[in-house]
Amino acid sequence: MKFHKIANGSILSLNILLLFFLFFQDRISFPAWVQAIGRMHPLMLHLPIGAIVLAALLVVFRKEFKDGSFENAITLILLVSAATAACSALMGFVLSKEGGYNQSLLSYHLIAGVALSLSSWLLLALIYQEKKIFNSALVFTLLILIVTGHLGATLTHGENFVLAPVRKSTEEIVPITDSTTLYHAAIEPVFKAKCASCHNEQKLKGDLLMTSVESILRGGKHGAIWKGGDPLNSKFIQRINLPEENDEHMPPQGKTPLTEGEKQLLYRWVLAGADVTTAWTKFESKDTLMILAKQFIHIGHEEKKSTYEFPFAAKEKVKDLNSPYRVVTQLAADSPALEAEFFVSQSFESTRLKELLPVKEQLVSLSLAGMPVKDADGKLISEFIHLEKLNLNKTEITDAIATSLIGLKKLKTLSIVGTAIGEASLQAFAKLPELKEVFLWNTKVEKGKIASLQKEFPAIQWNFGYPPTEVLRLTSPLLLNDSLLIKKDQRIQLKHNLAGTIIRYTLDGTAPDSLSGTIYKEPISIEGLTTLKAIACRNEWWTSAVVEFTFFKSGYIPTSGELLSHADKSYRGEGIKTLMDNKKSTAADFRDIAWLGFKDHPLEALFYFDKPSRIKTVTISYCKNYYSYQVAPESIELWAGSEKNKLRLIKKIVPSAPKPKETSFGVDAIIFQLPAEQFNYYRIVAKPNSKLPEFISKKREKAWLFVDEVIFN
Repeated sequence: MKFHKIANGSILSLNILLLFFLFFQDRISFPAWVQAIGRMHPLMLHLPIGAIVLAALLVVFRKEFKDGSFENAITLILLVSAATAACSALMGFVLSKEGGYNQSLLSYHLIAGVALSLSSWLLLALIYQEKKIFNSALVFTLLILIVTGHLGATLTHGENFVLAPVRKSTEEIVPITDSTTLYHAAIEPVFKAKCASCHNEQKLKGDLLMTSVESILRGGKHGAIWKGGDPLNSKFIQRINLPEENDEHMPPQGKTPLTEGEKQLLYRWVLAGADVTTAWTKFESKDTLMILAKQFIHIGHEEKKSTYEFPFAAKEKVKDLNSPYRVVTQLAADSPALEAEFFVSQSFESTRLKELLPVKEQLVSLSLAGMPVKDADGKLISEFIHLEKLNLNKTEITDAIATSLIGLKKLKTLSIVGTAIGEASLQAFAKLPELKEVFLWNTKVEKGKIASLQKEFPAIQWNFGYPPTEVLRLTSPLLLNDSLLIKKDQRIQLKHNLAGTIIRYTLDGTAPDSLSGTIYKEPISIEGLTTLKAIACRNEWWTSAVVEFTFFKSGYIPTSGELLSHADKSYRGEGIKTLMDNKKSTAADFRDIAWLGFKDHPLEALFYFDKPSRIKTVTISYCKNYYSYQVAPESIELWAGSEKNKLRLIKKIVPSAPKPKETSFGVDAIIFQLPAEQFNYYRIVAKPNSKLPEFISKKREKAWLFVDEVIFN
């Protein structure tokens, strides 16, 4: 009884403190260490919930207890519930001062939490009163618990969180058509799935509402979340690429993180200008942005709402058909119809098209635009008997393919732009019973013939192309080299798919524009580490975004190597092979196996040449990404010698500290100049920065060191 009285009085004191906080909340603030305690509220709140529910169960089965044992058990449980309810409420009050919640809903939750704490204390005080009084107080406490829990769940997870799975969604599903903006088709679904749970009307983290494009454009307490054309200085791009353990990483730990595909999509979308008004069909289909976006777009054309009699293809089969060069997806979740699109013309072979035959019954849309498709492939295409849409733009087909394609009786849309197709083939295609539209500019068909075709076949729309009614932005130049490591006598090759486009480039680190920079006329030679920046220019078009590549001169590959230290468990690549496989990656793909990541331990690697060689330079390629805390090493040493255990220090380099105004994203390198000697063994020791500059991290955390190649020349 003495312990009971002391505990009762202590819990009453906590509740008085709670009431004081509640009445004077506008005048109260907490230091950082107290805020850390407040963040334990989600952990603590489960204890009073469990204790109160357990107390109710004990009351229901009260008759099963022996004399005196019920009072002992219920007293202990109510002590736990009252104490933890008070502590949980205090922590919740501290947490509420961080902001980012719907204030009206938060106020109700605070009041309900204090009421639950007081009611739990009251239960403890009434334990020795009449059963009816105690039982009534217990029922009242359970009701308050339900209300408090509901308000807390709404604050954290949004309205109707519990019942959402069993309720039919009342949200109108808007089908995606050719006029739907790229934002609504591909970007908004990612925001809703991964961001809206923390940035909604109930839970307004950072005063940022992400349930509509209008509210997102208004920004939050830190201003706009993106800068069109500048993803590296866009706040939300910075935060989604932070290490997951970082407090500012978005979404926070515990939430479903963005996939690499989603991150790349958002990055490319901001790089292209963060356009929220242009239809997705207006973007160049071969642009990296559209290649990524099409994996997230579920098209809702009328013809794709058709019911199909053929069965669904096995999900495993569809999954296996996807690769970096081919995307196969369902047109809709409730439809068995599939669409397929091919990429990277250099990797295309007829066998890749043949691999689709297991789903030939389900394939209704096929895009081979830009692929080296020939007339002989027409016979293979004709086996996809349910094709409704076929894109053969800029392929190598001629009129000879017509005899194969006229067997596609379901075909509704045919694109043959930029091919050698002539008028004779169009006459054959026009007899297809379901054909509704043909796109055929830049073919052998004269523009004057279109009027006669339209007159002869009025049910078909013959689209010969029209002058642009708006100024569009060019896509960036394409790099034709398959690696950023340039071999001896190899040159850098650039290309743009739009005829008449001028490519300008620089090799001195400056950004080219439509007037400055060297005009690309022939492949470019380099002597060593080189950063190339290029843009595409054309009259009546907006100049493209600047594309940047850092090239390295390929060198000698060591006979063998050994990693003497362990990379971080999340970034182990392929071990020592990663550093000597002549494979380069980009700063945007630092999660790729081409990178090794170090943070708590230095990089130590040993390389061996079975025959001593005169190595003039050793280049260590590293990733620079300030938003992900990746910087140059604090120091790096090169040791060399003819015997493994008798190496001498050749040179130690201490790179300059990162500066706020320098380039904060890209691939960089440290180059060692070697003396005129021959060695068998080379050892690299690179120490990650132990403390980041304050402009990168206010907490001055440890830096990451990412290395993808050690090059010997």
